[in-house]
Amino acid sequence: MRAALKTSQKVPTKKQRLQRLKFSLAIEFTKPFLEITQQFFNQNAFSVQRRNLLLLNILKP
Repeated sequence: MRAALKTSQKVPTKKQRLQRLKFSLAIEFTKPFLEITQQFFNQNAFSVQRRNLLLLNILKP
């Protein structure tokens, strides 16, 4: 068994806050398109994995 994850008590750095903001914006942006992504990304994968594939393509530098 694994131990439950604990939330960090450290204050996030400026880069971490920026990355979290980018990721949350990308998640919100992709919510309406989740059904469409199911058609184009691995049909057998969980919907979270499909969204992650889409996000990786959106957030590429």
